[in-house]
Amino acid sequence: MGAVAQPAGTVTLVFTDIEGSTRLLDELGEERYREALAEHRAAVRDAFGRWEGYEVDYEGDSFFYSFGSARSAIRAVAEAMARLDGGPIRIRVGVHTGEPALDPPKYVGLAVHKAARIMAAGHGGQVLMSESTRDLVGEEFVLRDLGRHRLKDIAAIERLWQLGDGRHPPLRTLYRSNLPVPVTALIGRTAELAELVELVQSGADVVTLSGPGGTGKTRLALEVGAAVRDGFPDGVWWISLAALSDPQLLLASVARVLELPEEPGLDLRDVLRDVLAGRRMLLVLDNLEHLLPGAAREIAALRAADGPVVLVTSRQRLNLSGEIVRSLPELELHDAVALFVERAGAVSRTIEVDRTVEELCTRLDRLPLAIELAAARTVALSPLQILERLGARLDLLEGTQDAEPRQQSLRAAIEWSYELLDPAEQSLFAGLAVFAGGCTLDAAEAVCGADPKRLQSLVDKSLLRFDGRRFWMLETVAEFAAERLAVDENEARRRHLHFFEGFALAAEAGLRSSEIAVWFDRVADELPNVRAAMRCALATNSPDEAVRIASALFRYWEGRGAATEGRAATAAAIAAGGGSGSEEAWAHYCLGSLAHFQGDLQSALLDYERAAVAGRRVRSEGIAACALAREAMARVEQGDLDQAVRLADEALELARDVEDELLRAEALMTIGAVSRNQSLLTEALELVRRLGDVSRLVDVLNILGTTSLTAGNHAAARSSFEDSLDLARRLGDSFQITLAAGNLGELDVVEGRYEEALVLLVEALDLCRARGDRRSGSGVIVDLAAAYAGLGEHDLALRLASIGNYLRAELGLVATQAHTAQLVALIDRARACAGEQPPSAGAATLDAAVEELERAHERTGEPVPDRHHVTDD
Repeated sequence: MGAVAQPAGTVTLVFTDIEGSTRLLDELGEERYREALAEHRAAVRDAFGRWEGYEVDYEGDSFFYSFGSARSAIRAVAEAMARLDGGPIRIRVGVHTGEPALDPPKYVGLAVHKAARIMAAGHGGQVLMSESTRDLVGEEFVLRDLGRHRLKDIAAIERLWQLGDGRHPPLRTLYRSNLPVPVTALIGRTAELAELVELVQSGADVVTLSGPGGTGKTRLALEVGAAVRDGFPDGVWWISLAALSDPQLLLASVARVLELPEEPGLDLRDVLRDVLAGRRMLLVLDNLEHLLPGAAREIAALRAADGPVVLVTSRQRLNLSGEIVRSLPELELHDAVALFVERAGAVSRTIEVDRTVEELCTRLDRLPLAIELAAARTVALSPLQILERLGARLDLLEGTQDAEPRQQSLRAAIEWSYELLDPAEQSLFAGLAVFAGGCTLDAAEAVCGADPKRLQSLVDKSLLRFDGRRFWMLETVAEFAAERLAVDENEARRRHLHFFEGFALAAEAGLRSSEIAVWFDRVADELPNVRAAMRCALATNSPDEAVRIASALFRYWEGRGAATEGRAATAAAIAAGGGSGSEEAWAHYCLGSLAHFQGDLQSALLDYERAAVAGRRVRSEGIAACALAREAMARVEQGDLDQAVRLADEALELARDVEDELLRAEALMTIGAVSRNQSLLTEALELVRRLGDVSRLVDVLNILGTTSLTAGNHAAARSSFEDSLDLARRLGDSFQITLAAGNLGELDVVEGRYEEALVLLVEALDLCRARGDRRSGSGVIVDLAAAYAGLGEHDLALRLASIGNYLRAELGLVATQAHTAQLVALIDRARACAGEQPPSAGAATLDAAVEELERAHERTGEPVPDRHHVTDD
């Protein structure tokens, strides 16, 4: 024992222990361990002795000291730790200040046991102290609050502090948590889990995990609680609120879970605030939505305690200041499939992943509850049979009897939220079912009489989604809403039709403006609604409205490679009797242009003629002039130059008197393309620039470039083509990119820049293939043949030439451009080099041309020229 007298009264007790002494003995060997142990004893005794420490006991590799001063004890411990730092021995230290009874030369009492338990909770290199010690050492030391812990055999919960800010594993205390143990592993949600863990660990007061019923909020919250337990020394506590009906009982439920005794005569808010103040704990409140808004006030009381973090799962946000809301999205498709396979395997049999399973999960909105319910049906049905029965998905997917009533079926999961709506919200919810693919705020206001407050309420209750631009429903939720669409469904659909007819007419103007790229995206967003509106028009014997919508979107059908859909929609509206006067003329012009775009020259000529006749009949010279000019262009492509000239002259005569500058510009542009008339093209260029018609500006620049190339002015041609391509890329117009890239690539071939040409021409071919555009694609393939011929790839050049020429012949296209002779010369040279029996291609299709390229480059080991500009329109 030391020479220092044994302290009495309030003393600070220090226990130390060597971490992993047995392992260390094995690693160092007996001799080296003996030396290290001696160094350890000397360091501790010297440091503790210098600060008047009293050695109570030493046993094996553990010390027990007492100090009359808490500050002296911590100074002594800090010095000993510093001397041992870097050596083979690491000690853990526990410090507690109390009033143990003397039992010379030792002590007895609870204080001794508490100090020992505090030491046992730590790790090598870590010094822990009780709150009583911490209160006495003041601000001299850097201390870290580790929260409240329950120590073995100690009834009271003890707040522990660490000397220094070092990082160590979780303390070895009796962890406090009532988290339910999930019966299945969490599948997916990696990113969402990581974000939520970061949020609750960062000190956020209230984090709300929202989403529709069945998205897996509860399961994810369980995983978050398990993941952060070590960061919440005062525990992670799970409070299920599904069965609670009165929001005023929420705090009582929290107190009951935390085993807090009632304090008669005291407000529970005050009790919780005092007890929880400063506590580092996580409270998980599950299924809160049906208790709102009253529950929000109760949660505000928990937040006032300035300690606990509250994680809430709710279909509706709480609307508390400072609340952080994270909406839980659907599962990623691969995670949804994995969930289905895993759950199906648990209840029935092994399921092979195929397209049916992927389609099933997609049709179920990748919603975890729906997928689990569907997997449960594999006991009796195959995935294909389940998929075939999804028309009644809300009733088909029923869960197990031990599930909560609100989750026994998909219908119940959605109805749980629906019943929490007030009548006005229920009406709006049902009305929104009229939309296909979601809607904007303007559309919801016009069609459903919505107001932002009620829309936000539906979003908050997770029955409606909002992505910053549009409101939309999950398919399963939308099906439920459609069932509740009021008896005036027909009136709702008429309002929907009228709104989107107006939208289409606005889009027609927008697609002619400098905002064309914005309008391309807007139309793409609203396409499901536009289709629904046209269906409604035809179903309600209103074909005129269908004609107006379909033809108004002509530039979209053309620019986004949707000509097939545009043709079908326009033709169906005309066939139903829609369109009269100028509307009839314009519809036939649009229909003819889309057919022309796709290389269907016979259909195009028929509709151009109808458009010209109808236009003249109603004195719409602008439409008639455009139709005659387009007909002339089609005749040029057929090789009927005399007829083309006659039609172009007739179109020009009409165009001079056209007051509509947009139509006059379109007519002049096309006439200039047919006649190669530079002055007409210049006039059209000035018009479209002044009018801000960017789409037609791209057209005119392309035509000007082609005219310059034919005239042998390569510099002017390149400038026009490059300007056209740059604008087309900015617009995201697949057709215009094809034309400009194809023309620029052809110029590169003419100038002998074959490698540069390949990059542009392969891009153009990929775009044609994506659109099914054989007309443009056939020319691109011939250009590619010439480029490969120039590079000496004779066999590939001839196979491509065979495909391109066959397609052109099939479409009735004839090459008439003067510079084409240079391309033909290159291909003829390849044919001469290939011998008497040049190779022939198989099928003559756009796909066949792409396959020829890929096979050729596989043989050489070189990649197909860069396709990085290709867009997926």
